[in-house]
Amino acid sequence: MRIFDQENNKTLKDLVLCLTRSEAIELRDSINIILKSKNGVRHEHIDDDGFCHELSIMVYDQNDLTNVSERLIKVIKEDL
Repeated sequence: MRIFDQENNKTLKDLVLCLTRSEAIELRDSINIILKSKNGVRHEHIDDDGFCHELSIMVYDQNDLTNVSERLIKVIKEDL
C-alpha cells in the first residue's frame, strides 16, 4: 500500500479517511469495479458531494507497472 499526497509530492504513513455513508458506498462500488476489471491497472475517483475533495484509488501489480505513471512507479518502488 502506498498513500501518495499529490499536492505535497510525498507519501503518507498514517491517514484517517472520514467518509459519509454515500461516499463509503461510492468507494465500495469503485473498488468492486476495479477488482472486476481484467485489463491491467485500473483506477477510480471518488469525490465528495461538493467536488472539493477527491480520493483516487488504484490497484496495481508490482510485477507489471506498464500503465502506471513514472512518478507513481517511483512511489511504489521507493515509498518516497
